[in-house]
Amino acid sequence: MKCVCSSIDWSDRKFLDESSYNPVESNGHSPRLVLSQWSECSTTCGPGVQTRSAECMAAHPMAGMIRLPYSECQCMPYFPAIPLNSPKSLEIFTAQPQPSLFEPCEARPCPLQEDPKTNHEETPYRWENGDWGPCSASCLGGKQKAALLCREVATGRTVPWSQCDARTRPPQLVRQCNQHACPPVWQVGGFGPCSVSCGGGTTTRTVNCVRPVSRSGGADAHIVLRDVECPLPKPSETESCGAVECPASWITGEWTECSASCGSGEQKRTVLCEGRDARGRRERRSEKECVAERPPSVQMCSLGSCGKPQLLSNRVFEQNASEKKLTLGIGGVATLYQGTSIKIKCPRKNFDKKKIYWTKNGKRIRNDAHIKVSANGNLRLFHARMEDAGLYECYTDTLQGNVTLRFKYRDDDK
Repeated sequence: MKCVCSSIDWSDRKFLDESSYNPVESNGHSPRLVLSQWSECSTTCGPGVQTRSAECMAAHPMAGMIRLPYSECQCMPYFPAIPLNSPKSLEIFTAQPQPSLFEPCEARPCPLQEDPKTNHEETPYRWENGDWGPCSASCLGGKQKAALLCREVATGRTVPWSQCDARTRPPQLVRQCNQHACPPVWQVGGFGPCSVSCGGGTTTRTVNCVRPVSRSGGADAHIVLRDVECPLPKPSETESCGAVECPASWITGEWTECSASCGSGEQKRTVLCEGRDARGRRERRSEKECVAERPPSVQMCSLGSCGKPQLLSNRVFEQNASEKKLTLGIGGVATLYQGTSIKIKCPRKNFDKKKIYWTKNGKRIRNDAHIKVSANGNLRLFHARMEDAGLYECYTDTLQGNVTLRFKYRDDDK
């Protein structure tokens, strides 16, 4: 019988004529059949069986000695009359018979002994080999063991081992199985840490196409292949993670320009309580969910001192934070929370402080515990009430400026 073996490179073998060819010869890279030593006889006396294993091995430049399918060693070079220098696009091989893995043996004849239990009759139980068990590997060669049974001779019924004579128990039969090469498979690593702790992120892992091989000695090894050689679909290299809501936090905007071109002014910014949902989308939250202290939304600013006092009538101010005290300048309209204590500065540079006075809705203000004009000419209003709303004007010899106050309730006053 003739066969074609194409998976092993035999090009480095020297071609000899049939008269000088020795089928035992083999170089380091060609596959060769490796036979183990015969085992001991399965019985200490009388007929028995001894076994050995056969493996097809070859040297690999990266993995060392690897186990090949047995079929690779069934084909040995067959040498017709081919010149040494002729091209060999196809080489012909002859199939070699598989060497025997079982052989009868007899260590010595068994002496005749009298068994008082049977009165020289044959024992009622005997050892037998049952069915072969599953193969220990799906490819690249595994082992199968035959079940060892104790049977009752008369009925063929399987009984416990204790019924059979332990002195005549044979060793368990073992044979090779699944000698074919392993197909390419996906080697999948573990996922790494998530890119975020909340709000939705990704985690990655390595996925390679490999062909399993085996080193001499049984250690696992593999060769990395191209992805196209593995079956589809390829396992995903990424996965979603961190799909939980993020806790709320304060988000601040940019400060506005200073409200005054000279002297004291104010800057404002937006302050919002926000969080992220499980998909990472921003969403507004109640301010109660932001546990940190709320950042200020208003701050004082100054672009340098002013020269001659001037009336600023176009300024608009609205109190959004929960300050208990505020300092205002002249000009425009201010909307404040009820209960806020207020100081309003009157432009007094180059003016006599003793001549400064204030009016509310055209009526001159007289000092009391609730409202008064301080010694430096500033108007002080303590714990303002809704009825304190109105037009406040600052005078020296002439009108220096005014401011309109309006009031609103705090959330906890409603």
